[in-house]
Amino acid sequence: MPPTFGRMHARRKKQRDEEKRRWFDSAQLAVKELWKTEYKGKYPVEMVLPPKPAERDPDPAFDRQREHKRIRIDGPVSATDLYEQYIATDRLHDDEAGCDDAIAYWLSRYDSQRDLARFALDLFAISPMSDECERLFSSAKLTVVDRRGRLKADIIEACECLRAWFGEPSVEDDSDGEDWV
Repeated sequence: MPPTFGRMHARRKKQRDEEKRRWFDSAQLAVKELWKTEYKGKYPVEMVLPPKPAERDPDPAFDRQREHKRIRIDGPVSATDLYEQYIATDRLHDDEAGCDDAIAYWLSRYDSQRDLARFALDLFAISPMSDECERLFSSAKLTVVDRRGRLKADIIEACECLRAWFGEPSVEDDSDGEDWV
């Protein structure tokens, strides 16, 4: 291959990468705008305050200072943007790390992070292949029909591999017409 082809390929790859980055940035902005306009602050969580402990007589010299600090620490948490906080952190707490089901993860947070959980659950309600044009250009269009919308990616991939290895069935082998996978 001539060296100019390598440079042309690198230039095209850089343009594609730049295009992907621009698309990703615009998608992030669109999701953030959706969060701000439709979800942020719309479903507040009613904070149940813990019962106040009985006041003690501040006998020791530093007891008042300790009580003052405890009140400041137990005070209301500052109102931060839950979406920004979620996007900014990469860390899952130990009890969250074992959760494989994303819907169960957000359902468990519905009481504490209602806006963010509702946002995530509403986005999960959108099927990733809800549009027919997604299937139109796919070789898996015969496998993934409306009745089989819950097929997982590994099953579809296995069916596509089998189809590639064995080819489409011949006319004499095809008894049902469209029902082959």
